[in-house]
Amino acid sequence: MTVRQTRKGLGRSPWTLASDAVWERTHRVAGWVFMVAGLLVVVLTLAGGPRWLTLSRCSSRPD
Repeated sequence: MTVRQTRKGLGRSPWTLASDAVWERTHRVAGWVFMVAGLLVVVLTLAGGPRWLTLSRCSSRPD
């Protein structure tokens, strides 16, 4: 189990602070969501996706 942070982060809502099960579930789901979002950004960057979504604004490809 991850150490609970009460001053910052995802676990500051009254629901997550009140229940260990809700806190664990929230962080487990958030972990997957952030991993999928990160992979999506990488894939779109490599595939030449939208300029606002790419990792680097200084790419070697001309616009």
